[in-house]
Amino acid sequence: MLIALPTFAADNEIYLDQSGTTLNLDIEQLGISNIIGGLNSAAGSLTPFDIDGTTMTIDINMIGNTNKFLS
Repeated sequence: MLIALPTFAADNEIYLDQSGTTLNLDIEQLGISNIIGGLNSAAGSLTPFDIDGTTMTIDINMIGNTNKFLS
């Protein structure tokens, strides 16, 4: 007997704390329960991330369900 079960990517976590000039940030997260937060974040508790500086370009693509982003 063969049973096929779907697999999902889960809990992709990115923690940010940046300062300075000329930031070009590109993030793409695929899956379920992706989070982007500060350095003290965890899956159940997000803290805001801090980005300080000048001349910044930020592109974020979060594709999936129950994604969280706090800045």
